[in-house]
Amino acid sequence: MRLSRIPHSELLGAPLPDPDDTEADLAHHLGLARFTDAGFPWFAPIGQRLVTHIRQVVRREMERAGYAEFRGPAVHRVETLAPAGWLERFGGELIGFSAPFEQYTLAATSEEPLLSWIGSAGLASHRQLPMRLFEFREIFRFRDRPQSIYNSRQFQCCLFASLDTDHTAYLASAAHAQRTVRAVLDRLRLRAELVRDEATGGFEFIFPYARGDRPRSRTIPYHRDAARPRTAEDDIPQGGVAMGYGYTHTPAFDVRFRDEDNQLRTPVMGTYGIGVQRCVLALLEQHRVAEGIALPAAVRPFDVTVTVQGRDPGTTEAAERVYRRPPDPPRRPTRRRSRRSAGPGRPPPRPPKPEPVTTARTTPCGPGRRRFRVTCPAPLHPTPLRFTPPHPTSRDLTRPRATRVATHSTALGSRRRRDAPTGSRSVTPLRIPSPP
Repeated sequence: MRLSRIPHSELLGAPLPDPDDTEADLAHHLGLARFTDAGFPWFAPIGQRLVTHIRQVVRREMERAGYAEFRGPAVHRVETLAPAGWLERFGGELIGFSAPFEQYTLAATSEEPLLSWIGSAGLASHRQLPMRLFEFREIFRFRDRPQSIYNSRQFQCCLFASLDTDHTAYLASAAHAQRTVRAVLDRLRLRAELVRDEATGGFEFIFPYARGDRPRSRTIPYHRDAARPRTAEDDIPQGGVAMGYGYTHTPAFDVRFRDEDNQLRTPVMGTYGIGVQRCVLALLEQHRVAEGIALPAAVRPFDVTVTVQGRDPGTTEAAERVYRRPPDPPRRPTRRRSRRSAGPGRPPPRPPKPEPVTTARTTPCGPGRRRFRVTCPAPLHPTPLRFTPPHPTSRDLTRPRATRVATHSTALGSRRRRDAPTGSRSVTPLRIPSPP
């Protein structure tokens, strides 16, 4: 990729905004994302590479944790959200459109469409549980006051869910989801605080962010438990990067399974999410240095940047060669054996290994007197080797099968006697002497 031939609008040479400035947009300042319509971001090529690398890290950790990836449509019917009461609570955030006979909306959530799909796809037995799935989805919500890519109207996230037999199994899945999110954040080199509720399994990962909307007092554990004690530090602005809670509207959907007693039951669902765009903001905020942004190796857009200094044509041509064909990676240094003679205090060099001695002989064998070549390498140990006749017609079938014992390099074959009549089973063993 040539940086000189892509659209970018970063302020070259300008210092980064103050971390405590609530009006500064670091992603916009660096030219990673820009808005032409309020709430709908455009990601520049460098910003898109950063997002792609984050998604690769998330996918790798999800698959390592045992989650299976699926893919759902970006459009679904409005009636799909009705059983959970989503229309009454968040109906104003839907971005919908009309079809000739149906009302559709862009994907504003994932739980209800996922349960509708599982109900039609089939959840038959308790042996299918726990079921753990994940997907990358574009979410559309018409928010009144969008703020940069942190709280935009279109945002990318990784949504994953678990289905279990009972509440105890759900709590185990929620703890597993917390460990998975922590593994993702560790791979991204992100520092985030975990706020959780042991009884309900709800949790949130928050990070310091001046423009955030998730102080500790507004997280899910505090919202579900009003009796939890609060301090002044709980109102410090924070940014949420991941969250999870138990989904309580599963009985409203046609999702059932048969338990060990062959009785129909409703699974317990947990829903979780990791904000990909919020991971971008957290990386930019936490990896600021005096010279700019020092991203971790797992997600940085480029490993090497070739910069031409001056206008010399030779320098430009050399940079073009390096750009088109990067140098090969350095090889590991090989350890060479010393050829110096043995001096005082040094053991004498080892003598070379002797070449194996072989013997060969061409012998007629089998029907039609086909010829074969027997090659016997010299053994490295004096253990006797046992050989049996190589052809089924080269042994006498009227007596027990005989074996020959040979020391060093010998071979035992057999050939038919010349004076024996055709069809006779009489054979004469053939011995090849050992090499001197």
